[in-house]
Amino acid sequence: MKVRSRHDRAREAAAAWQSSPGARQVISHALSIATDRGRDARPVDLLAALAEGEGPIGALFKENADGLHLARPMGNWRGGHTGYLAGQVIGAAGRFASRRSEAMAPSHLLVAVLDQSDNEVTEALTKAKVHVEGLRGGALGLMGAAPDLPPIPLPPLCPAGTGGRPPLEISQLDTSAWARLQWRQERLPLDRLKRRWQAHGLWDLERRAAGRAADRFGVDVDQRYSLLKHHMAKVEELAREARPDLLGDRGLRAGLGSGPVGRFAMRCHRRKWTRRLAGWATWAGNRREAGRNKYFWLTTFRYYRGGPRPTKRPGP
Repeated sequence: MKVRSRHDRAREAAAAWQSSPGARQVISHALSIATDRGRDARPVDLLAALAEGEGPIGALFKENADGLHLARPMGNWRGGHTGYLAGQVIGAAGRFASRRSEAMAPSHLLVAVLDQSDNEVTEALTKAKVHVEGLRGGALGLMGAAPDLPPIPLPPLCPAGTGGRPPLEISQLDTSAWARLQWRQERLPLDRLKRRWQAHGLWDLERRAAGRAADRFGVDVDQRYSLLKHHMAKVEELAREARPDLLGDRGLRAGLGSGPVGRFAMRCHRRKWTRRLAGWATWAGNRREAGRNKYFWLTTFRYYRGGPRPTKRPGP
């Protein structure tokens, strides 16, 4: 069986998006609703966009709801971002439509929203006294599916600490891996931070250390990115406290790419006949950053001597 590459999946997703004008309008409206509320889109925003829309889905809500008013009427799209739970709904709807060899429609989105059973969605439906079975059966009937179809499978969530999903609490982290990172936090080479490139070097050094700790102790993907998130937040906090004159309120990576090489690359992009030089400037800048990070590691190696040995190994 041929393995699909990341680019193949991206092309398929783009094709599905272009072939789904109705679903695209609902998602765009949900993004605008979430923007008005000052947050990323949630499943309840998708439900609001479906309820306030026109056509068969809007008629279904009128038949099965008693005063479900969650949003304003559809207007101009003002952009926004999808949260990780809304992304799961959209992914489930797209897979459901693909299995049926159909373009994703608002009815697929409605079934996915109802089958996910998010707490905010359940609360809104209960408050409006919505007949959920009738609403779901009507959505399935619009696509010619049986009204008693089992709940559709949902794709896995993105790892904790990525895609807007909160990381695990520190109390939930692997104790051995977190103890290793805490040991490093107590020995950070903060006295070596004299220039911005050294702050970048510290960021790269500790990012790699968090990845090695996750590999060494055999943690899952949620633990890996949660360890990284908490460790880098602590490193940045300690670095700002030690060198407020260098970092201020900025992070360790702030200003990367804004040096002479980065400015030269940006100038090259402004003219067609110099755009080829921009690639070489970027390549040279990346090599310079890698060299500086390696030098920072060599000059700070002594700070981390005698680290604790791992107390557990990954399973077979």
